[in-house]
Amino acid sequence: MMSHFDLSRARVRHFIPGRVRVKVSQRPWDARVAQSLQTFLTGMEGVHKVTVRSFSGSIIFHLSRHPTNADAFWKSLQGYCRGHMAELQECFDPKDTISYPDPSPFLSDASLDPSSERLSLLTFAGLGGVLAVALFKRILWGSGLAQGPFSAAGIVSLMAVVLLWRKNSRRPRRHHRRLIPVLNGAALLAVVSSRALTAVEILFVGHVSLWMEARSEQRAARYLAESFPHLPKTIDVLEADTLRARSLSEITAGDVVVVGPGRVIPVDGFVQDGLAAVDESHLTGRAFPKVCRHSCPVFAGSRVLEGTLFIVTEKSAQETALARMQSLVLEGLRTRTELERRAEVYSRRTLSMGLWATAVTLAVTVDLQRALSVFLVFACPCAMVLAASSVITTAVAALVRRAVIVKSGRSLEMVPVVDAVCFDKTGTLTAGVLCVHGVQPRAPWMKEGEVLALAAAAEKQSPHPVAIALRHAAEKAGQEIWSAEEQEVCPGRGVQARVGGQTVLVGSESFMRERGVSVGYFAKKAREHRRRGRLVVYVAKNNRLQGLVVLSSSVRDGLSEFLQTLRSEGVQRLELLSGDSSAAVRRFAEGLPFDASLGDLDPEGKVSRVEDLQKRGYRVAMIGDGINDAPALSRADLGVALGSQGAAAALETADVVLLDGDVRKFLLLRHMGEKMLRLARANFFWAMSSNVIGAVAAVTGIVGPGAAGLLHVMHTGFILVNSARMHQAAREPVTPDV
Repeated sequence: MMSHFDLSRARVRHFIPGRVRVKVSQRPWDARVAQSLQTFLTGMEGVHKVTVRSFSGSIIFHLSRHPTNADAFWKSLQGYCRGHMAELQECFDPKDTISYPDPSPFLSDASLDPSSERLSLLTFAGLGGVLAVALFKRILWGSGLAQGPFSAAGIVSLMAVVLLWRKNSRRPRRHHRRLIPVLNGAALLAVVSSRALTAVEILFVGHVSLWMEARSEQRAARYLAESFPHLPKTIDVLEADTLRARSLSEITAGDVVVVGPGRVIPVDGFVQDGLAAVDESHLTGRAFPKVCRHSCPVFAGSRVLEGTLFIVTEKSAQETALARMQSLVLEGLRTRTELERRAEVYSRRTLSMGLWATAVTLAVTVDLQRALSVFLVFACPCAMVLAASSVITTAVAALVRRAVIVKSGRSLEMVPVVDAVCFDKTGTLTAGVLCVHGVQPRAPWMKEGEVLALAAAAEKQSPHPVAIALRHAAEKAGQEIWSAEEQEVCPGRGVQARVGGQTVLVGSESFMRERGVSVGYFAKKAREHRRRGRLVVYVAKNNRLQGLVVLSSSVRDGLSEFLQTLRSEGVQRLELLSGDSSAAVRRFAEGLPFDASLGDLDPEGKVSRVEDLQKRGYRVAMIGDGINDAPALSRADLGVALGSQGAAAALETADVVLLDGDVRKFLLLRHMGEKMLRLARANFFWAMSSNVIGAVAAVTGIVGPGAAGLLHVMHTGFILVNSARMHQAAREPVTPDV
């Protein structure tokens, strides 16, 4: 078995009915290998679609027949590969592999090496100097430069031709394959025809356009790289009670990493010891920090604001949620979108049209000067390609800064045309925070407010969601929250504290029984609340039960307005798909503008509903939590997952992940997609119209080569400035009413 597809090292990393992800290689494949491997594996029985992620070395299988488990699929894959070994080996060519990129993957493709930068500056200086001398000589003495092949202008032109060819051979691009030879050919023709100054103008315009393209691409890549947290290069690791500095690549699962205040957490893991306030805004999008203590999960890229944490790592740096986000976004950006394909088509047509227009002008006017002026107008159509790719990259980066992970530009192209949206209920349309549903005192003479105040006081210092809900409810009821002392927290079960000299207990049924408190009085009511999906918390004072507090997830704020806005923006159908009981789903949907609300659905039932809508001609977006909704997210035209806690599963399945769990950001996603399409269309229109106007002016002799070159540079500059308007979206604040 070849090292590039070593089944002994491959693993099934994610398995759901109808979809399997297999991690094959730690090294990326090039586009040719990925395409060959995709074609080969599609021939496997029971597979209707294969997606090869060339950057991450993973393969996604979409199955028409569902294996019973991961082992059954794995045996089928092994048998298929071993039975077609010769075909599998033909998919790989060691000469075509690429090395693993540096830790800043978004910059690796766009960075300019110093030698190339120096050559570009020297070329600019030489060509610009010749044009400046020619201009001053014309103004001051009324004469022009010598333009023969062996003149200064001719020699500089020939040197620029060599440098341009060398630059293209070092870093070939798809849309440069025809462009560079045409530019150099036109320049050589001008030099041979003793019009070396025109050759200088052609090459100067070409070099300026290519330089602007590289700079804009580099800027977009850097902008995207800066949207992700930067991990430290050296990490403090605890070894035998001694701190040792190790590089990030040396960290493995099980190491104990020490992270102090102001430092960035380098890997995913859980807190072994310590207490700290941690900024997780890159995962949650929320501005307020999270208090982390023993057993709390932490994620790479989070920053410790106060305190020190001893973290047991669970994954290597290459397997963290942050690394998966980066690799998936980069993989998506390397996949050409419809906009980019259209831009390449326009680019080829523009260059062909320019060559025909140049030839016709030369044949009709027999004026090489006019013909070269026409050529200068159409030269370097690569700006049109960049107009699409830079808009897409900037849009993806802007959304990353809003805690929205978009895997590809294709998702942004799809979201404005979606006309049916299906929602999961729990965790998607219900708020991510708890609220107090009701308070039931133990005795008639007890007041609800007093029971609530006792519970809030005992939980006063806790960051737990239950504690936050209790304090918020007590403050809303106008209750004074007393000070608590000797607070003892039992993680996941309850809390004990001294309030006003009395012992107060707040927690679960098992917690109360351990402390000798009888809760049988509320047994029937508690069962009913739990059946409805609510959380029950008991309150006791001095080992005597005081009451019961019922908590539940509330409907998200502004949900009705959000759904109405989707309807007004062209979404024709809104459906609620949930695994809850049909009665509960119908109650939830009352007053909300859903066209259908279906309950008692298992994951396969949601998939069937999505497929039914697609058969009826709808382009469907499925929005869910990314775990039990994974099959439906995979089947929909656009899958949108919510929440950072399920980010690993969400990133495997969905096209888009809303890390902060705010479903209303689907509107932001839709608006960004629409803006991206508008800017790209404007770029295409400007490019075509300015070319036509410039060509007419050049054919009629209104503009010469110099003016035509200036027109082309202005045309390229306008497209890049217009594309950069996507950067402004990243600076606009995201409000709760997104």
